[in-house]
Amino acid sequence: AVVSTQSGHYGRGIGPMIFHHPGHILNNTSKFHSRDIIYPFDYSATRIFWSTEDVGKRCSYDCSIDVKNEAPLFKMSYQKQGKTGDIENVCVDALWKEILNSIAELRSKTPDILSIHVKFHKGTFLHGLTERNVLRIIEGLPGSDKLEGYTFCYGRIETVTLEHLVPFNPSQSARTEKYTKHTKRFACVFVSNTREVLMFLYFVFRLVYEWVYMLHATAVYL
Repeated sequence: AVVSTQSGHYGRGIGPMIFHHPGHILNNTSKFHSRDIIYPFDYSATRIFWSTEDVGKRCSYDCSIDVKNEAPLFKMSYQKQGKTGDIENVCVDALWKEILNSIAELRSKTPDILSIHVKFHKGTFLHGLTERNVLRIIEGLPGSDKLEGYTFCYGRIETVTLEHLVPFNPSQSARTEKYTKHTKRFACVFVSNTREVLMFLYFVFRLVYEWVYMLHATAVYL
C-alpha cells in the first residue's frame, strides 16, 4: 500500500517500514557493497520503531545513504523533543546502536515493560537493506551484475538478448494466443504501422485457411 510519513514523503509500506527509493549502485568502488549487503547511493526508507522518549509510542526514522570520501554515509532523521534530530555515521550498525541504546535505557527505567536486546538488532536490517522485498529490488538495479565479491540472494541477473525476448502474439489477444504461432521479436519495439500490418496479414491468413477448409469439407461431404 502507498503510505505517507511525518515528513510528507510517500512510499510503499512493507511491514513496519516505508520504502521510498532504491537508489543507485556505484560499482566503481568496493566500499558500497560487501559480500552480503549492497549500499545504494541515494537510497531512502522510513522505519517505524519504538520512540526514544515514550515507551508507549512509536516514531518514524527516515533513513538514507549518502556519499562521503567515496564511501557510504548513513543518515537518519527522527523527532526528538519536538524537533527533528539528524544523525549520521559511516557505519550503519553504529548509527542504529545509538538509537537502540537510548530506547533500551528508557525501557529499563519503566516497570512492566519488556526490554530490548541491542545485540540482537542489526543496523542493516533496521535500515531496510536486508529486508527481503527491498533486497530483491536492490539486486535488480542497473550495475548490480558488475559487483565483484557480492553473493546474490536471488540470483545474478542475466543479460537480456534477442533469445530471451517475449514471443510476439500477432492477435493481441490472450484467448487466441494458443491458436497462433509465436514469432520472436527481432526488434524490441514495434511501430504501430508494423503491428497493424501483421494483424491484417494474420486475419487474411485465417480467412483464407477457413475458406479452404470449408471447400475441402464440402467436397468430402458431396
